[in-house]
Order: sequence, then C-alpha cells, then structure tokens
Amino acid sequence: MDTNTLFQETNASPQSNSKETPLKLVIVGHVDHGKSTFIGRMLYDTDSIEPEKLDKIQRICKDQHKPFEFAFLLDALEEEQLQGITIDTTQIRFKTPKRPFLIIDTPGHKEFLKNMVTGAANASLALVLIDALEGIQEQSKRHSYLLSFLGIQHIMVLVNKMDLIQYEENRFNEICEEYTNFLSTLDINVHQVVPISALNGDNIVFPSMQMPWYTGPTVLSFLETFQATEPVVQAQNFLRLPVQDVYKFDHRRIITGRIENGNLSVGDKIKVLPLGHEATIQSIEAWPDSDSNITTSATTGHTVGITLDYPLFIERGNVIVDSQYAPQPAQYLWANLFWMQKAPASMEKRYKLKLGSQEVSVFIQEIKRVLKTDTMTFVSNPRQIAQFDTAEVLLRVERPIIADNFHEISRTGRFVLVDEYNVAGGGVVLSTNPLIADEIVLETESIQLSDR
Repeated sequence: MDTNTLFQETNASPQSNSKETPLKLVIVGHVDHGKSTFIGRMLYDTDSIEPEKLDKIQRICKDQHKPFEFAFLLDALEEEQLQGITIDTTQIRFKTPKRPFLIIDTPGHKEFLKNMVTGAANASLALVLIDALEGIQEQSKRHSYLLSFLGIQHIMVLVNKMDLIQYEENRFNEICEEYTNFLSTLDINVHQVVPISALNGDNIVFPSMQMPWYTGPTVLSFLETFQATEPVVQAQNFLRLPVQDVYKFDHRRIITGRIENGNLSVGDKIKVLPLGHEATIQSIEAWPDSDSNITTSATTGHTVGITLDYPLFIERGNVIVDSQYAPQPAQYLWANLFWMQKAPASMEKRYKLKLGSQEVSVFIQEIKRVLKTDTMTFVSNPRQIAQFDTAEVLLRVERPIIADNFHEISRTGRFVLVDEYNVAGGGVVLSTNPLIADEIVLETESIQLSDR
C-alpha cells in the first residue's frame, strides 16, 4: 500500500487541476488550537470555496441548529461535525494568482497520530498552530518532533486566537521565544512566526488592523513567495523509476511506473535492479492526449511507459536506475521508525516492508533506542517499540531492496511496515548497507553436486 492511498482528497477549487507543481503544506497542532478554522478561513478569504459546497455546509448547520463555522468547510462528514474534531487526513487544493497550493489537514488527537504521520510525509512546509491562550502543549512538541523525524525542516508558526488575549504583543513574544528555542534543538528552520485570529481573519489573507505592532507578512503573502532551500546533493539527479507493471501491446513490452527521482530520455542506458541487467531506452510511450514534450524525455513526478532495446525480464518491484550511477542493493537498513499499531513492534516477528512498488519480508534486527513520545525521553536498547513511539532501528530484509538515504532522495527513502493487512509503522531510511560480508562463508574444499 502506498501511503498516498491513505489520503482522502478534496478539490476545493476547479482550478486545482493546474499543471503547476503546488506548494505542499501540512497543518499540525494540538486539538482545538484551530487548524480547521484556519484552513476554512484561508479558503473563504481567497474565494476558493465552491458555492455549492458552501451552501451545503450552511444547510447542515441550519438543520443541526448551530451557527456557521469555518471549520465545517473542512469537517465535511457529519460525524466529524458532531464530534467537533478532525479524524482523518484531508488534502485540499486551491490556487491564487501567484501559485497553487496543496494543504494537508491532519488530526490533533493522539489516537489519530497515524493519519497525521502519513499526511505529513509529502509536505514541503509545515504550519504549526499554537493557541495564544493555552500556549505550547505536549501535543505541539510531539508533532514538532515527528515533523523533524519525517525530514520536514521548514516550519511556519502561527500563534492563533490572538483575539482571546486582546491581541497582546507580550504574550505573543513569550510563545515565540519558547517555541523557537525548542525547535532549534530539533534542527528545524523556523521561517516566520505570525500572530493570527482564524475566527476573525487577522493576518491570514489580509493584514490585521488589531495588531499594528506586527509588521511582518500575512500567512498568504509569505506562502506565495516561499521557496524551500534544499541541500545540494548529487544524488537528487539520479534516476529512480520503481516498476509498477509491464504490459504487452502488439510487439512492444511497455514498462510502466512513476519517476520518483531524476529524469530519463530516449537513448539513455539504464540498469534494472536488483538483478543488474542493462539496456537502452528505445521509446517513452504516452497517452494520445498527453503533452508531446514527455514523449522523448520525462522527469521527476511523471508517470511513464518505456520500451527497451532488449527484452529483459522485468517485473513489478524492480527499480530502473542510471546505468552509470546504480546503487547497490541492500539487505540492511538503518532507519527511524514510527510505530502505529497497538501491538508493540517485536524483534521476533516478521513484517512486510513496502517501499514504492517493492514489497519484501523484513525483521527488526536491532532497536538502538526509542523515543517515548508521551514523555519525550529516550530508552536505550529496548526489546519492543510501543504504539506512538519512535525508534532508531536496524532492519533486515529477506531479499535485497533498493532504497536511498532519505536526506538524499526522499521519495525512495520512505517506507511503511505492514503487519498482515494493517499498516503498522512508517519510517525513513537513514542509511543503506550492502549484503553483510560476515554472513558469506567461503568453501575452500571441493563441493559435491548434491551439496550444491
């Protein structure tokens, strides 16, 4: 299962089909700190709400004899409206004249941390909401650690509900200092801290008249100009094309998949891992109505079909890479693992690891340390990983797998662990190791055919 299948996507605007790459935002925060109200206000003030959807929510509010709230634009399910909490991860697309956006709304309850993690995994920037009245809570720190764990290094802090403290500057400064000091210990870059009132719309799309002491950008104006500064890593140009399937049309065998990293062109020499067979790309197939500019070349994010000049045996789970810069298949992975299911992770149990289209049985070989997310303390060399805890682990897969250091190629550095049919955990690869040489035994004497 790809983690994207866990998402429930909502198109907030008919403009969401734009071919421009949207800025992916994840919204996190303690329960009741105003995430859904903030997103609803953002959509409303940017005229991104379809009139039919707005009318529907207003009718539901009328039927339930409750006043209209911007949060209801997000909590579209009646069950969620009745509970007053967000229980799933929802993607919302909208667009301003300057750029398109993809907002990932995540739950704040501890029971829904699983959805929060899967939702945050693909974001470029995290918006952390903090209630100005309640201040920084345990869940705020836990979410911040998980964002760091997932490799999200760019954060914007929104101090919400400023109206409840009469827009007091001193209180804002206190929260600002405390939280930025905490985030600095996680090596997270805080780009901007903005005082807002999601209920009244202060400093979200339009500047607030209530806080003349704040002279920084509104949330929207910052987002419209934000550019994530990624580390310059040579591996970011290396090709990674996990094979989804192989189709046979007339005389052609078309290999399909999504390019997770790098680019390819007709004539490129490639290698198919883990077996290592080589060939040359003969053609890049496209649907008749596709852009003509991807028929001879394609890049990261394109789903393509290719044919080769030699009929190699290729199957789902293989990974096509650059012939010259092929990684070595690994049987051991050092990784950060976040455990989601109630039954603790055990070193005696076999799980299934899914990374892209690759699926392989895996064991937890070693648990180096565990971070208890309820107390934010470390435990060294434990035997198990409890629900909602994170751990640094050594994984041993039963057959070689193609994976990358998450900080070099993020899309092939994320994985999930499955226990029977349930997603039990998810994580990021810290480093990959080739087959362990100590496990290879050299036989110096002659070997009988039956022994072979």
